[in-house]
Amino acid sequence: MNRKQFFDNLAISWTEESKNFIKRKKIIEKKIFPLLKKFIKHNDVVLDLGCGTGILLPYLKSIVGDKGEVYALDFSEKMLNKAKEKFGDKFLYIKANAYNMPFKNKKFNCIVCFDTFPHFVYKLKVLKEIKRVLKPKGYFVIVHSENKNIVNKNHIKTGGVIKDDLLPEEYKLFLWFKKIKFTIKEFLDNKKIYFVATENK
Repeated sequence: MNRKQFFDNLAISWTEESKNFIKRKKIIEKKIFPLLKKFIKHNDVVLDLGCGTGILLPYLKSIVGDKGEVYALDFSEKMLNKAKEKFGDKFLYIKANAYNMPFKNKKFNCIVCFDTFPHFVYKLKVLKEIKRVLKPKGYFVIVHSENKNIVNKNHIKTGGVIKDDLLPEEYKLFLWFKKIKFTIKEFLDNKKIYFVATENK
């Protein structure tokens, strides 16, 4: 099974009635949403990079408002189809790879990777592409509904194509940010969540 097949299959198994989905939604509402509001403004243009079936999309839209725009990008067509089924034309859905996004330079005010960043095999390459499409002074956010240790343990336990999909050690991540001239604005790795917000210089 290749990576795309894995996530296509996952899209089928994910349901909004599952305990995991309900748990993630509660953490988003209580912990993550208040943090995102610090880095996303009304009328912003925002990208949910690796949006999956769209759990984060309505929260992003509630921040940017009617005149703001939220793009949902994923390389799994089945993930995007599930998001479209739930939300219709409220969002702009893009089937593409994170390494080569079909956007002009400096398009977004904020780019969010929710439960996604470990799955990019070539992380620095993705970060460089994120920098290209992010506006100066724009924000890039990596966020998970669990801490780094739990995320990494879960991926190792699942095995297969995602067994090596890990959140990097802080020193490595921070070196990448320094290399592409992203300034770290906030970093949390606690019992509930993992959250990194950076600003594009």
